[in-house]
Amino acid sequence: MPKSDGYKNLINLANDREKAREIGKIGGVNSGIAKRKKKLLKETINEFLLAANPETGNAFQVDLVNKLIEQVLKKGDVNAFNSLRDTAGQKPKEDIQTVVMPVINIKGL
Repeated sequence: MPKSDGYKNLINLANDREKAREIGKIGGVNSGIAKRKKKLLKETINEFLLAANPETGNAFQVDLVNKLIEQVLKKGDVNAFNSLRDTAGQKPKEDIQTVVMPVINIKGL
């Protein structure tokens, strides 16, 4: 099978520690920027959820929960139920068990 030219843009940094360190530093800086953006988005959403809805006087969070409960009770929406259950911390654990089969030696048969 002929060798693919798809790897021409990859740089082998096995022997160039300085270049590897430089690229790693750039990745770390970009990771920090992405984390700060995610944190800001999370804080903004939390502030919105705690803010008062001018139409009802309740916090938006309370109104959202009420709408989810309404969907569960009136429409039987299973996804809304699962969302409420999971958010309340009652999500069932999915345990994966590994079964080790015994080795049976039957040389005499």
